Amino acid sequence: MATGTGGALAAGLALLLVGPTLTDPDSGVQTYATDAGNTRAVTLADGSAMRLDRGSRVSVSGGTTPLIEIADGAASFSVRHDPSRTLIVRAGGYDIRDVGTRFAVVNAQGRISVAVAEGSVSVAPHVDDGSASTTLTAGQRLDIDPATGIAARRTVAPTSVADWTDGRLDYDGVPLPLVVADISRYARTPLVVDPSAAGLVFPGF
Repeated sequence: MATGTGGALAAGLALLLVGPTLTDPDSGVQTYATDAGNTRAVTLADGSAMRLDRGSRVSVSGGTTPLIEIADGAASFSVRHDPSRTLIVRAGGYDIRDVGTRFAVVNAQGRISVAVAEGSVSVAPHVDDGSASTTLTAGQRLDIDPATGIAARRTVAPTSVADWTDGRLDYDGVPLPLVVADISRYARTPLVVDPSAAGLVFPGF
């Protein structure tokens, strides 16, 4: 159901903090996964908080200097301020670097989205191609199509960042593939956008 300003979609699912943890003792990598009915809260070794959305898979390494790789899905982060270290989130060939803030990252169906609720982060390709990094501050979102390298910066309400933690999905000007990727994770059924509509955005109401 789509209701309310900004196209808020009521998720109607309980937030259950469960899900498997897979540890590779040789690599020191921990992998966290959730299914379509669960989210999960994780406290990282450096004290930062991470929450996985439904249908997501994330690996963590690096101990007190965390490297988080989002293989698929979405995660939100609350990072304690510590100038001596930088937390890195890697998604779809891009690195998001943070010192202390609250932000969320989506990697789904070939699209990347980074939104900041508090503080700031920098976003740059993982492989240095000479491009300048992009700095996002509170109330900004960057939507990236890695296949084309095209990125669009948008203004968002800080309170809407990772609103799935409150059981809501709120969209206003979001690329349609990202909207469909979210719904697909919640619906337990794979959904895709026809290539002819991949460039459309969900405008809200």
